[in-house]
Amino acid sequence: MKILYIDDTNFQSITRTSLIEQIGKADIELCGSFEDYKQLFYHANYDIVIIDFAIEEGDKILEDILKKDARQKVITLSASAGISESNGCEYCQTNFKRRRLTKPTPINDLISLIKDFDFYPCAHYKV
Repeated sequence: MKILYIDDTNFQSITRTSLIEQIGKADIELCGSFEDYKQLFYHANYDIVIIDFAIEEGDKILEDILKKDARQKVITLSASAGISESNGCEYCQTNFKRRRLTKPTPINDLISLIKDFDFYPCAHYKV
């Protein structure tokens, strides 16, 4: 599985990506800016893109991903519950392949979501 992880390239994100590679058996590329994201995303195919919304350009990156491929599997990480599709969780769940986890995110929850993405509804989506 190939994953693009977009976050500050600090010790925490490097550690997290290393754990996902080891435990989740995934190949991960880490980037920390819109320009780095474009260089990677536009030249490769990723099974999942993970965006930490703590980075400054998180909204811009997500918007760009959805323009390029609205069905791209995306996991957003945020300390705020306010980051959701303007039309609500049901619209997002039905029309996009997005899931959101709120921070702090236990690594096991993130790995479970990566492994079972299609069967794991967004934690904020109420059926």
